[in-house]
Amino acid sequence: MKKLLFTIAVLFSSLLVLGKDSKSQAPESYYFNRGHEAWEAEQYDKALEYFNKDINENPKSYGSYIFIAGIRLANEEYGKALAACDAGLKYAPKKDKPSRALLLGLRTQTYLALNDTVRALDDLSNAIKLDGKYDYFDERAQLYFELREYDLSDADYNALLKIRPGDARLYVALGRNQSGRGNFDEAIKLGN
Repeated sequence: MKKLLFTIAVLFSSLLVLGKDSKSQAPESYYFNRGHEAWEAEQYDKALEYFNKDINENPKSYGSYIFIAGIRLANEEYGKALAACDAGLKYAPKKDKPSRALLLGLRTQTYLALNDTVRALDDLSNAIKLDGKYDYFDERAQLYFELREYDLSDADYNALLKIRPGDARLYVALGRNQSGRGNFDEAIKLGN
């Protein structure tokens, strides 16, 4: 269920990426628009059907690949999710950095579901280079924490503090890293 909630959040973010006011140049078509409407109505099977029809008519429709990847990930169809991410990355223009980063973020989640942390970290790092959004830094910092790479996790949390100064949650995360190292006094200071 947690994975499904993340996927829905990512797909919601894709609305911003694929929206008319964004930097994305993802073309829209009849089937893409119907798929998007079905997705908004939480009819994910129907949305998948429309996005696949869009791909059949417009094989380079990387916007549809974004949604397909998210739906496949939520359905735990990891091979199909990876294939959709790879196809989307193949067709998304280099200049459309938000869409490329979103596809890398979806592929990261798929790799994590497959317990491939090496590829997940690589994709997260590339997503940060393309579009240094808070979520990508936060996700990588958490993954470093889970891998007990506290120095790398600290570096990401400190980068996040530059993006969101004063975010109390980040100090708690830094304190958690200190606790993981056994520096409990420092952890308490950061927690306070």
